[in-house]
Amino acid sequence: MVVVNVVCYIVALFLEPFSLIFRHFSSYFRRLVFVILRQGRIPTHIAFIMDGNRRYATKRRLAKRSDGHLHGSRKFEEILKWSLELGVKEVTVYAFSIENFKRPKEEVDTLMRLATEKLEELVQNRIRVVGELDLLPHEVLKSACSAMYYTRHYTNHIVNICFPYTSTAEILSASNRLLQSGFAPTESRLSQLMWVGVPDIVVRTSGERRLSDFLTWQCSQKPSPMIAFVDAFWPDFGLRHLLPMLLRYQIQVKRHQRQETEEESQEWTAFLQKQDQEYWDKIRAAAWKDPLSPPASPWIAK
Repeated sequence: MVVVNVVCYIVALFLEPFSLIFRHFSSYFRRLVFVILRQGRIPTHIAFIMDGNRRYATKRRLAKRSDGHLHGSRKFEEILKWSLELGVKEVTVYAFSIENFKRPKEEVDTLMRLATEKLEELVQNRIRVVGELDLLPHEVLKSACSAMYYTRHYTNHIVNICFPYTSTAEILSASNRLLQSGFAPTESRLSQLMWVGVPDIVVRTSGERRLSDFLTWQCSQKPSPMIAFVDAFWPDFGLRHLLPMLLRYQIQVKRHQRQETEEESQEWTAFLQKQDQEYWDKIRAAAWKDPLSPPASPWIAK
């Protein structure tokens, strides 16, 4: 298996530089490499800190630094395509920190516009927008809630968009709900109230070696997710970075198997179901003025 994995990596190194010239051939060979990789363990859930868009724009001398986010959104689409081909069931992306509201208005507006556009393009996946949603502009909130509501029963692929998000806000939200529930606080119960589950791999691009308030609770679980810091800006992230990461995961996963969540009482299960129902009631109400009479899906051609 190790020899096969090394071959996969070498193929990726030669494949990627020629991908623009031999697009059809590179697509074929990429899928072939993925088939080989699937002979080993494929992560169920990968999370990405999509960092380096603005520095990418500066490096490429784009007209505006905010233009880097457009290139970053295209890379996001490519990563989702690769994850589907690999068989990864869930992808989480750190799209917008609560702290990002402090950035220049033009950049924030660009990110909000891109978010609205991408939500409409991603409805073939099950979409979950997680974070302090009340901080979003009305139209962005409406688009997010509408996308979540109409894709809530999809099972093929889950995309968690952390927007606007910090792990601090997530932990505070889970802690408050647990305290208000009246149940005895335990680590397991707090974990079940988090917005995002524990990923198998957390990836940060741009060369930074920190999590920046992203999934810090999840990364503290035992065994913890594999964390990969990549020395490339997000728009430059490619197969030459992804494949070694997957190889490393396949080696590590044999040593560490995550423990199953301890069994809970029927009362706690009923509480979680009630929380879920209240959540979807809020999503439905935020998506339409009349929460009892939602219109047809806005993405269905008329």
